[in-house]
Amino acid sequence: MYFLYSFLLAVAFAVSAPFYLWKGRGSGKYLRTLADRLGRRPEGLPPAGGPSIWIPAVSVGEVLAARALVRPLKARFHGHRVFVSTTTLTGNTIARETVRGADGVFFAPFDLPGPV
Repeated sequence: MYFLYSFLLAVAFAVSAPFYLWKGRGSGKYLRTLADRLGRRPEGLPPAGGPSIWIPAVSVGEVLAARALVRPLKARFHGHRVFVSTTTLTGNTIARETVRGADGVFFAPFDLPGPV
């Protein structure tokens, strides 16, 4: 079932990519985050290793809610790194400016085996 899901998602990505590239051509909205979403580790993000907790924050509201989770998670799970991912430029900016104690903030990768 996972193979079918991954295959259909890859097809949807290939079909929709031209639309999003065309839509973001002037602002660069989608191009700026494409490498991160395809699995490139952003600058400043620590390399993989050790136990981690990943908080996916899709909306700005979720980013604001994630702020309250980072420190309690680090206190409860000693030795775990805590990361916050975002899906929008605005959410990412707010997370970088306001989420204290996180080991990293990054754009959520596409839900494909390679990027994740």
